[in-house]
Amino acid sequence: MVTDLQAARSRWGVGNLDGTAAKDSPEVTAWQERSLNSAAVGELGDYTLPMLQEWGWNTFDVQWEATLFGDRPVSVLKLRDDIDMAVVTDSLEQAYLVDGPPERPHYRFDRTTGASIMPFLEATVLPEHKLIVTGGAPEEVLAVFDGNAPSVASLPEEKPWAELTMTPEVMQVRTGGDACTDPVAGTLGQRASADQRAQLEQKLLDLQQLARPVTIVHALQDESTAVILAGYSDPQDAAADLHARRTLLTEGQSTQAERPYTDLLPTIDIAAEGKDLVYSVSGTGTARLTLQMSQTQDDPWAYCGTG
Repeated sequence: MVTDLQAARSRWGVGNLDGTAAKDSPEVTAWQERSLNSAAVGELGDYTLPMLQEWGWNTFDVQWEATLFGDRPVSVLKLRDDIDMAVVTDSLEQAYLVDGPPERPHYRFDRTTGASIMPFLEATVLPEHKLIVTGGAPEEVLAVFDGNAPSVASLPEEKPWAELTMTPEVMQVRTGGDACTDPVAGTLGQRASADQRAQLEQKLLDLQQLARPVTIVHALQDESTAVILAGYSDPQDAAADLHARRTLLTEGQSTQAERPYTDLLPTIDIAAEGKDLVYSVSGTGTARLTLQMSQTQDDPWAYCGTG
């Protein structure tokens, strides 16, 4: 998932905010109000005010961040170009155990430091690039900077997000086996009995009528606009799945909220375009809601068909 934090702040009229701002300034207050319904708050969003007071830098200094999900998630935070990285590393040294060379220090969680702020368990800092890599498995990301692995931009494969007609502030991409989700297992667990599965599938209508998407691109333009591209193997699969997905959204029920999808997402349009089904969602606060639904496997646009 990629989040353009600077783009969101600029849209909110607080693009000049940084970690030296006064916590009671009008700009900080405006950011707090505007970010309430936004997904563009970043990994450090929950620590905004404490870091502002104690560390001298915070999420306002993060231009963008990218997260790779999996068994051991890892995130990359790109800081603003003019930030003093000594401020960053000095604050981390007060809160974490540190090892590694100065050009790539690594910080690890340790309760004995007595720090009141610990926004991540582990982090590797690349001062030259103004980057922080968080998470317990940074090797794949660091390999890109060492020239031992290709970056996403250099890969020759077709980019599933190429069909987007807008520039998103938040974008999540799922491919291969991670593209579609099992709503029954996501709700009941892998050991659900046949009767339990049957009862839940009744709320979801007939999953056998659904085809299987192979890519999901989830793009949020702002707080009230989201576009989801569900990619299929060929245009015929996309066209054939249109009616079943529309029926699921208009007659099905959320597995998490136990409410009709029409209550949660009253304004959602679906269209078949080539290999994609394009879901257009609008309404205040609904953009972040669609992302939360995806994160809890309550995403009807991505359900794996069983037919």
